[in-house]
Amino acid sequence: VLTLMDFWFLCPKTVLLRADGELCTGQTTPWECQQCLLNSSHFYHRTQSMLSPSLQSIFWNGVAHIPALARLRGARGMALDIARRKAKMEKEIQLPNLILSHSSFVQQMFEQAHIAPPITHLKNGFNLAWLANFQGKHESAVLRIGYMGQITYIKGVHILIEAFQKANLAERAHLEIWGDLTSDPAYVQTLRQLIQDPDTVKLCGRFQRDELAEVLANIDVLVVPSLWYENAPLVIQEAFAAKTPVIATNLGGMAELIQHEVNGLLFERGDVNDLTTQLQRLSDEPGLVKKLQDGIPTVKTLAEEVTELEALYERLAVTEETVPLQNIGFFTQFCKQIVTLFFWLTMLY
Repeated sequence: VLTLMDFWFLCPKTVLLRADGELCTGQTTPWECQQCLLNSSHFYHRTQSMLSPSLQSIFWNGVAHIPALARLRGARGMALDIARRKAKMEKEIQLPNLILSHSSFVQQMFEQAHIAPPITHLKNGFNLAWLANFQGKHESAVLRIGYMGQITYIKGVHILIEAFQKANLAERAHLEIWGDLTSDPAYVQTLRQLIQDPDTVKLCGRFQRDELAEVLANIDVLVVPSLWYENAPLVIQEAFAAKTPVIATNLGGMAELIQHEVNGLLFERGDVNDLTTQLQRLSDEPGLVKKLQDGIPTVKTLAEEVTELEALYERLAVTEETVPLQNIGFFTQFCKQIVTLFFWLTMLY
């Protein structure tokens, strides 16, 4: 049984985000995919001025097929045999007896790419034991807007900071950003430079799992401004469990969980002005936050998901044949390595 947590079978970068920041469908040629990876290579950019586009393809395809070159600095991890990868992924994804997806969006993306057999949608379940420590929202004289998650560019935290400051909510609202500030220091420094008033926009750092209830008790509305599709963001359901409405990008797995003006608000991807408008509405429209709170659905528990999984496994155990072990491929690769070593030893001596 395979559960699709991201787009790894379609994209070596897992997030289906092109080097230029645009979204990708995963339905690319090997060279398009290769160029996206190589964009991080300074050596690749230098060769662009020396080789025509057609020669670029030939050159880098050749590098990808020579391990001694593909592993050099400037190519390692970026010069891959993408055609072989695509073929292998299409083969490997056929092996499971059952493929699951936590979001309908991921399910649809794989089905549109025509590389996977039918996929079953199974929503996430959550361990809500932490809710025992949640006693409701703490009182506040201002609207508290929050972010919880990774502090990286693709999560769009800069979009949130810009929109919050442009909304000009003055003393009516505060923004707290929770997440690891050490994983991407350069990006965090960019965020610090964006912040105009440290008293109203705070980078709060990480928190422990047992502190989740306390963090959410001090957040009235959570914002999820991701620039990539996402799958089924856990943070949205955690917010819902604490009766916290969510403003999110109108994209992928986020838009699947948010009903606009019912349990949250949606804004267009990367659109600072649109997010600014949605943030201003929270302050300008009396009763909007309470209305969104009332529209939040019940969060599925981990026990409920386990019950559904058990039923699926029991059905497979009765109706499906066991998948044979795929050891022959590993043996073949081992033999190739031995032959290659023998060849080089012969040449040396």
